[in-house]
Amino acid sequence: MKVLVPQTFVPGTPRGYGNRKREDEWLDEMKRALRKFKDLAGTDDPVNVRYEVDFDFVLWPGSPKYGGQNPYHGSDLDNLVRLAVDGLTPFEGRGAGIITDDQAIYRINATKSHASDEKKTGAWVTVKALSVKP
Repeated sequence: MKVLVPQTFVPGTPRGYGNRKREDEWLDEMKRALRKFKDLAGTDDPVNVRYEVDFDFVLWPGSPKYGGQNPYHGSDLDNLVRLAVDGLTPFEGRGAGIITDDQAIYRINATKSHASDEKKTGAWVTVKALSVKP
């Protein structure tokens, strides 16, 4: 197993799908925090590599950036994962391009928690290359 992106904090407001402007803000935050790993993440066999990604989303559910949705628990975990995965791919030029294709992800570990302060929101992201198909 090769670590392509060591556990890295992406500051910002994690979001799911639904509002293109808000999606783009989160994707930009991911791109900015992870772009330094793009060249390091290359593998010898990008077509056959299998990935594992870990996400720990840190939310402030009452943030006005969520538009008043889900004030107690924050965004749905599955929606957060979907957009964050797109943030790891080249996704329409909006993602960081760490992973060439989300179909190559074979394992996702995801959690969400609440921040103690609105300024401490974001996501911890780790990307590993598990193995290459035989």
